[in-house]
Amino acid sequence: MNDCRQFYVDGEWRDAGARPQRGIVDPATELPSGSVSLGSAADVDQAVAAARRAFATYSSTSREERIALLERLGAAYMERFEDIAQAISREVGAPIQLARGLQAQTGILHIQTYAQILRDYSFDDDRGTTRIARDPIGDCGVITPRNCPITQICL
Repeated sequence: MNDCRQFYVDGEWRDAGARPQRGIVDPATELPSGSVSLGSAADVDQAVAAARRAFATYSSTSREERIALLERLGAAYMERFEDIAQAISREVGAPIQLARGLQAQTGILHIQTYAQILRDYSFDDDRGTTRIARDPIGDCGVITPRNCPITQICL
């Protein structure tokens, strides 16, 4: 059984406390496979505050530091590739061959593609007497779709 009753916020796993829980059903077998804690508005506020704190440092990193970060992320992803594929298979009910092939492969390809784009990306664009500067502006929140979770996470 998967115990997903903690939240990962600000670099650490936090107990969800007395939050409501929901059972997880394996879509391939329709059997219970674990439980998850339901987040609250306060949980979202804590995550947003943590993201804002992280952005203050991240936004001042160099291109080289960001490329190195993406490369470390890609290496960690590949170390856990089978775990990721198994989780995708259980989460969406995909056959393991599909989870390993299309689903999990897509995640690492996005990470590698972003590292490659960043190597050559022009953050400044001169147009006549005008310079367009592309700077990080902040964090964002996304809702990950059920049918292709790793793609949205890696994007």
